Amino acid sequence: MTGALLKSSLWHTEYLNPFIVFQHGITQIILSRKTRFQDMLIVRTGAYGKALILDGKLQVAVEDEFFYHEPLVHVPAVLHGSPRSVLVLGGGDGCTIREVLKWNSVERVVLVDIDEEVVRACEEFLPELHQGAFQDPRLKCFFEDGLKFIDKCNEKFDLIISDLTDPLEDGPSFFLFTEEFFRKVKTLLNLGGIFVTQAASVSLPEEPLHPRIVKTLSKVYSHVDSIHSFIGSYGSPIGFAMASDKPLETDLSRPHIEEILYSHVNRDSLKLLDGRSFQGFVGTPLILRRAIEKETISYSEQHVPKAFGGQHVEHAEYVIVCTSDQGDMNILPSFYCYPT
Repeated sequence: MTGALLKSSLWHTEYLNPFIVFQHGITQIILSRKTRFQDMLIVRTGAYGKALILDGKLQVAVEDEFFYHEPLVHVPAVLHGSPRSVLVLGGGDGCTIREVLKWNSVERVVLVDIDEEVVRACEEFLPELHQGAFQDPRLKCFFEDGLKFIDKCNEKFDLIISDLTDPLEDGPSFFLFTEEFFRKVKTLLNLGGIFVTQAASVSLPEEPLHPRIVKTLSKVYSHVDSIHSFIGSYGSPIGFAMASDKPLETDLSRPHIEEILYSHVNRDSLKLLDGRSFQGFVGTPLILRRAIEKETISYSEQHVPKAFGGQHVEHAEYVIVCTSDQGDMNILPSFYCYPT
């Protein structure tokens, strides 16, 4: 609104591409730390509440994270029908495992995240996200590189969910979007199992990663399909890619979807997903389907994806915890936490 009063004197700026900038007004810095693998910030935003920022990119915000995590988990789970064992790669904030553990059919969940410091920080400072999921006895956590875990794992799973950070060139995840990695993951799927991965923005003017990730998966699996959801705190529609060697029956009727979903998940625990919204998430726009069909580039260890963006913060070794509900803005000018 023209002339609106600005409510923040500190802004997190994120470039979606070289020509599009998205900003969040920050009212409180809760934690800043440089881990072994990435720069981590936990902040309070003016619009979306508390949020986790890694390497300058907002990963999750309390007020709208369910627009990301409910479709990521429940769409492939419904298509499987009754998952019992689930592997989650990444997802250190705890939201993905929280949604997985809502399924009464699930007996075992394995979480693999390279950065234990991020997981522990989210466990302490972002309980609104994990909601106690880290204490569920069905969960086992491993803090190691996903590639190394996949290489040595001899267990098989009904669902494998890759909830990784974007494939930034200097980040920890870009090799985990390649054909070689997807082939290794496939060896850990049970018959009829489904693999789903975070697959970048589906806004084609912003970046071409989504069609290329889908194309890469198509070289490994017989059936690949897209899910998409708009996450307001990202400022962009985000895509997920599902892959399986069994047909992905995404044209289910609303009653059939809800029959499967509500036989396993308490409907009151969901904010977003039901039979009607399910159909919207899998209703891939024609322009995106055409882009996928025409795409010729796939990713390998010789041609790795490189997402646009990524920023580092200076002096990230300092930890600042604001105790005021509003945040003590007087301390912010002396804290050099501005993207470079």
